[in-house]
Amino acid sequence: MDNACFAWAVTAALHPAEKNSERESSYPLYSRVLNLQNIEFPMTLSQIKQFEQLNDIFVDVYTIEKQKTSNVLPIRLTDRTIDKKHVNLLYMQDPRDNNVGHFAWIKDLSRLVSSQLSKKKKTKNTFAIDVFTTFVRATSCSLTLWNVER
Repeated sequence: MDNACFAWAVTAALHPAEKNSERESSYPLYSRVLNLQNIEFPMTLSQIKQFEQLNDIFVDVYTIEKQKTSNVLPIRLTDRTIDKKHVNLLYMQDPRDNNVGHFAWIKDLSRLVSSQLSKKKKTKNTFAIDVFTTFVRATSCSLTLWNVER
């Protein structure tokens, strides 16, 4: 098992594959496109700030909380102003593998959280990351999603 799933996920976000996105060979080698100086794998949430500073990349990390329904929740939000290089990652723990954690790139955050948005309205759901980030920080990670009509 490759412990560098964080680096692969960020690489996938920065260099999306045109085809065969499930293949490692569709992406540049992460060590050639990312500065990983003094970063130890597997990646921990506490190392992400250092990674952001080394690479001028902004990283938010979400997880799926399973209760009666599955909810997407932020577990780590960048404290920097979001710029062009912004990556959303999903962190999952595998109960079949001693709860080892893995990161994956969230290609479309709006689509991932769409089931949490109002299902009563027939409008297209758009996820406003700036509003969400501000709201989450203000309420210690309480989750409210905003339905923006276009």
